[in-house]
Amino acid sequence: MFLFHVQLQWPQSIQTWLLFLASLVGAAWLYFILSFLTACWGFWTSEAWGPRFLLELFLEFTAGAFFPLDVLPKLAQKIIMSFPSPYMVFFPLQIFLGKLNSTQIINGFLTQAFWMIIISLAARGIWLKGMQSYSSAGS
Repeated sequence: MFLFHVQLQWPQSIQTWLLFLASLVGAAWLYFILSFLTACWGFWTSEAWGPRFLLELFLEFTAGAFFPLDVLPKLAQKIIMSFPSPYMVFFPLQIFLGKLNSTQIINGFLTQAFWMIIISLAARGIWLKGMQSYSSAGS
């Protein structure tokens, strides 16, 4: 910033800030529930770290954490946007940057909510199934 004299541009609208914060809440929930879902792997194996590590790599790549997803070809963007991960980084950042119109924001929130519900239901089902088969050993 200092070397190239870059000035930060903050959103001017309170509406943009509120939408951004709402998308962050959804993003945090998605991240938590996906991490929880992957951690449930520990019910059936003693090693749950490996799948969680792979999930982290996949999420960071497809969420837009390494690079903006809009630099990809349109087909790749469509495929990646069908996963829940872009709604954890890319979607909130697009709101923050003011690059989305109201229809895109509504569709983004609906998609984020859809993934939140589906993954939460899956996590609950796997948790209940795992609790039925859970056993521990020790001294």
